[in-house]
Amino acid sequence: MNLKNMLLLTLSLWAAMVYSQEDMVLVLGSGGCKGLAHVGVIEELEKLGLPPNKIVGTSAGALVAALYAQKQDVQKVKKYLIDLKFQDLLSTSLFADQAISKRSNLEAFIDKHIKITEFSELPIDLVIVATNIDTGQAKYFSKGDVKKALLASVSIPGIYQPYKIHKTRYVDGGLSDPLPIGYAKSLNKGKVIASDIACALDSFKDKSLFDVLEKSFEVIYQNLSYREKDKADVLLQMQFRDIKHPFDNKQNKKIYKRGKAVVIENTEQIRKVFSISD
Repeated sequence: MNLKNMLLLTLSLWAAMVYSQEDMVLVLGSGGCKGLAHVGVIEELEKLGLPPNKIVGTSAGALVAALYAQKQDVQKVKKYLIDLKFQDLLSTSLFADQAISKRSNLEAFIDKHIKITEFSELPIDLVIVATNIDTGQAKYFSKGDVKKALLASVSIPGIYQPYKIHKTRYVDGGLSDPLPIGYAKSLNKGKVIASDIACALDSFKDKSLFDVLEKSFEVIYQNLSYREKDKADVLLQMQFRDIKHPFDNKQNKKIYKRGKAVVIENTEQIRKVFSISD
């Protein structure tokens, strides 16, 4: 092969790689500790040659998205989250206003693991979804301070106080757009893969306050995301009926593996949608 043909081949391979990267927007839905499944999803998509460089994340999905977006290192994201307990992010206090927990442990975790300040500094496009508690409308953050947007998106009502940004109060993005497929499609930046980590509604075991809160969010999730799901080019839908206590970190590895499995199960469809050869 002469030099000219080698250059043409190199350019063709490079163009194909760039096309595949720019042809996909990854949506990571809300779902509490089940967000670890998103890590498994990203890991398997990378193996297929589809590393996400555009992500729209809500709540738990926003946390995974932000951790990944700064360095595109899914193994580090896994390391940060695989042994994390929900309780580690709580600072329970009888004196916390409008919530059962202060935000100090949550903020400490985010400060420790997210070093990039501005969305514009990230190597990939990131959108974080939060809910304006005064209007009930979803807010799609893609500019400004990444950490502030993330703290807004993960502020679960009743657990944490609403988070204030420029005098506007925000809470968990799952209340307004738990699986933001429609918004991702509106970006017109490529085909959409959505990672859906909602529990089945028939799996409710009301043993604690957290069970009630979690199931309440699942009802909201299902109602708001029902019409969104058909808009995805690839919907990676998971069930967690066998995971009885999602706030127990002993389930973390099982949840992470569920994300890997759903991509493997849908590999044929993904290859077809994105024209990836075996």
